[in-house]
Amino acid sequence: MAHTIKDYKLQLCGMFTFSTAQRKAFAKRPFYKSYQANLLTKTHVTRQYYPAFRDIILNTAKPESHLELISQAAVPFSGCSFVDYKVNGVLSPSPTFRIKDVSVTFYDERFGIGVYSYSLECYDVANSSIELDFDELTAVSFFARDFENQIVVGNETLTIAEFIEKKLLALDDNGNTINISEKPGESYFNGPKLKIWTVIDLPGLNDQQYTQALYELGTCTAFGTAVSGHLYSSSQAYFDSKVADQISVYQNWKALCLWDSFSLIGNDYKGNSFEVWNDNYFKVYKYNLYHKFYLFKVNSDLATNGKLAVTRKELVYFITKYDLEVISYNFLPNLLFSHMKKAMQSEEESKALLSKIDSRNSLLQEQSALYLNWFLGIIAVLSLVSIVGDASGLYEKLMGITDLKEQTAISVTRFSLVLLIIVIVILLIIYKVNRYKQNKHR
Repeated sequence: MAHTIKDYKLQLCGMFTFSTAQRKAFAKRPFYKSYQANLLTKTHVTRQYYPAFRDIILNTAKPESHLELISQAAVPFSGCSFVDYKVNGVLSPSPTFRIKDVSVTFYDERFGIGVYSYSLECYDVANSSIELDFDELTAVSFFARDFENQIVVGNETLTIAEFIEKKLLALDDNGNTINISEKPGESYFNGPKLKIWTVIDLPGLNDQQYTQALYELGTCTAFGTAVSGHLYSSSQAYFDSKVADQISVYQNWKALCLWDSFSLIGNDYKGNSFEVWNDNYFKVYKYNLYHKFYLFKVNSDLATNGKLAVTRKELVYFITKYDLEVISYNFLPNLLFSHMKKAMQSEEESKALLSKIDSRNSLLQEQSALYLNWFLGIIAVLSLVSIVGDASGLYEKLMGITDLKEQTAISVTRFSLVLLIIVIVILLIIYKVNRYKQNKHR
């Protein structure tokens, strides 16, 4: 049975890194303009959100702290189609779609991380949006999120990754772009897939069906496959653990945030509420992606290279400014915010990073203490050598020893004592080094 969707908004997003020069160059591109909220949105956001988060939604901060650019054209890319489009592994005719609502957000340039996003809308030969059933939408989402899948845009065939870099993130007309991976050919900052934000209006389901459909929408699987014994079905235990975190505040909608998707299903859900979800709350989601990705990137660099890629001052600044617990005077934005952080495991990422830093600091302190002990040991050896020399010389003077044989004997004794001291110190150093290595590998 087909379940026709009355309305939908499918948005895809991912992360990129940038420099100050790239941000300035990109801001001059004629394809984009700075986002400006209308009066109704400004009033709503000002009343609802804390000042610390207000600039994120309204784009009112200084460009070096936050800058959101949106496409000038209402529909910058139309007449697009997928190459080798498959539904459940079977080649199928590709829907025709347009790409719109392009947004490129540069967060704090101290950290050089941004988030791009765009929406995808299917339409017919009359250029009108078409209704999709649930399975058609999840099939489109499943295909559209894979970076390596190809699309036809105008006269070009590009992978989705190439489309994003060459069409959405181009810095000029000479092939210079903002990159969505560390190096060409390496894994993308997102991993292999884009993040998905899907809001749909799908009336007529019972409570259990809504819960299952939420999970299926978030995992881009067909209706009824969540726990039905289908090839794409998850285990009952895993399904239950994920849907236990669904957000259900009012009777006319349910939402669920997973690792790489956010889904909302409404029941006759229309009007301004639909727009609020796809604008303000979508920005809350993108902010969480930014926060999570920065922590992940620093954590990954530390694990790979054994040292922080940023200064401790920068890290403290980031955590102080961006590791927020609440963002609003009202409960719903805060509830969504906390669910998004939990699904993305941002808190675990932060704890893992701080734990690595603490362990590394302890190791550095141990190394510093060891080096200091060695230094003090060398000073002690030199002091003892000096004392032995001075003492033997003083003994010769006090005793009035002038005989060459006696002086030679005293010199031999002095040399033997110095050699003994050096040997003892070397043995102590070897012992300390071995103890340090044993403690390090425990």
